[in-house]
Amino acid sequence: MGTVSCTIGKALATLGTSICLAAQATGQSLQGHWTGSLPQDDKTYVFRLEVDIQQHGQRLRGQARLTNNTGAWVVQRFQGEVVGKKVAFREVEVVKLTPFPDGVWCLKNFSGIISQKQGRLYITGTWSSTQVYDGKYVKGECAPGKFSLSKPLPRPRPSPAVAEKLQASPTQVAATAKQTILNTALNEPFTLKNVLFVLSKDVLLESSKPELDALVLHLQAHPNMRVFVAGHADRIGDPRDNLRLSRQRAQAVKNYLVSQQIDAQRITADGYGDIRPVCPPPCQENRRVEFTLSE
Repeated sequence: MGTVSCTIGKALATLGTSICLAAQATGQSLQGHWTGSLPQDDKTYVFRLEVDIQQHGQRLRGQARLTNNTGAWVVQRFQGEVVGKKVAFREVEVVKLTPFPDGVWCLKNFSGIISQKQGRLYITGTWSSTQVYDGKYVKGECAPGKFSLSKPLPRPRPSPAVAEKLQASPTQVAATAKQTILNTALNEPFTLKNVLFVLSKDVLLESSKPELDALVLHLQAHPNMRVFVAGHADRIGDPRDNLRLSRQRAQAVKNYLVSQQIDAQRITADGYGDIRPVCPPPCQENRRVEFTLSE
């Protein structure tokens, strides 16, 4: 097959992804799960981007999943190497994909730099492509664009003084919730297992409030701390309904925290629908709310 150029009407909706990352001068690890977006310069499409990186010294490898607004997706394997503050990544193989008869998947090269803000690492840059896949790999290109990724920074465990203050609180909260909050590092997501809702609705059950009260207490003890509330759903039913419900449930949790005198500006709420399952559906653990604390 000859050279293939991706056009807006055909293959832009089926782009794959590769990434160029940057490493901090401090040697911050790039290993882990990154999430973000990949918009194109012409703004025709904005893709959801998820990347899992394995780091071995200066060498990096892993897989990236790109999903467009119609639910089409591709998983591609990539490899790269840290060079100073920059890392060159290139896609080398399509692992899984959603077929598109009128389009091709692009294997791309990305370059970018890393920054740090509010307890997260951010990677931003640009991408281009010189190869595409439509059942076989051929020379070709897609319209270039930009990308952005982030992941939480780790932090040390809370000090004994903070742990003692929470444990000594007279507030009646679930012991498992207290332990989870105390043992989870800043910028790492955690789940309060008893934060539950009325079936198919965004109404919190009364049994959810003791655990949420533990979070309220922790936020009151740390007035500079922020919390990100992320709603998730099981992969059952319409993905659009799942996305809407996950966002509504995250907002319901935020509303409860605000009702307990936590400043709304300290709380960010969003939902991810069914794109991040933790077990094969149907599975109750997929219908969860995650919390991430940051400073």
